[in-house]
Amino acid sequence: MMSRSLTLVLWVAMTLLVGCGKKPTPTSYAQAIHHYEAGEYALAIACFNRAAKEDPKNPAIYGNRGNCHSLLGDLPSALADYDRAEALALQFTGNPNDARLAYIHYNRGAAYDHAGKVAEAIAAYEKALATDPEYPDVKNTLAWIL
Repeated sequence: MMSRSLTLVLWVAMTLLVGCGKKPTPTSYAQAIHHYEAGEYALAIACFNRAAKEDPKNPAIYGNRGNCHSLLGDLPSALADYDRAEALALQFTGNPNDARLAYIHYNRGAAYDHAGKVAEAIAAYEKALATDPEYPDVKNTLAWIL
């Protein structure tokens, strides 16, 4: 039998990497991802809001909703969602240097970058790089911004 901590780590890994949590319903997480991938960010946010009510401790919901807010130019809402996603993930990992958190740091950097806040973007990208030196695109993105 797996230990509780190993079970939690595996659950968080799946949640952060593929957005697992409770089984998605057609009107919540799965629908949100559909709209997100179609570039329908306002619709995706509405679905992520429903998904958050169904599964309020799933960090992937908040991280992906943050991406939608960022792409719509709503930096404060994006940052609030990334903060929530990080806090929830930390409840499971207990490790602020867990490599899976690089996803959140990278997307926070992208939100700052889109908003023209270069210094904040650099700091977030550097945190993503420090958390996971092999995280896709972070080195290239950071190089271009510098």
